[in-house]
Amino acid sequence: MKLEPTSGNWHLGLVLSIFTALLWGILPIALSVITQVVDVYTITWFRSLTAFGLLAVYLASQRKLIPPQRFPKNSLKLLAIAAIFFGIFKL
Repeated sequence: MKLEPTSGNWHLGLVLSIFTALLWGILPIALSVITQVVDVYTITWFRSLTAFGLLAVYLASQRKLIPPQRFPKNSLKLLAIAAIFFGIFKL
């Protein structure tokens, strides 16, 4: 089995892994404070909506949001319907 060559950018990996561990450590503390004010379903909905929005902005800025050659015209309608029903039944 042939191994992939290393990029030599281990500093970036270390910083990103420390940042990830920090965020996962803060999450339970933040959720315990937030659940005193807002219910769990609203928090989950807001987190999903925020993740979708950030990903959509990133993909739109990279011009990779929807490749035109992959989706037929009615697929966009089906995608919108699926997103609406996901939002409704997520509650």
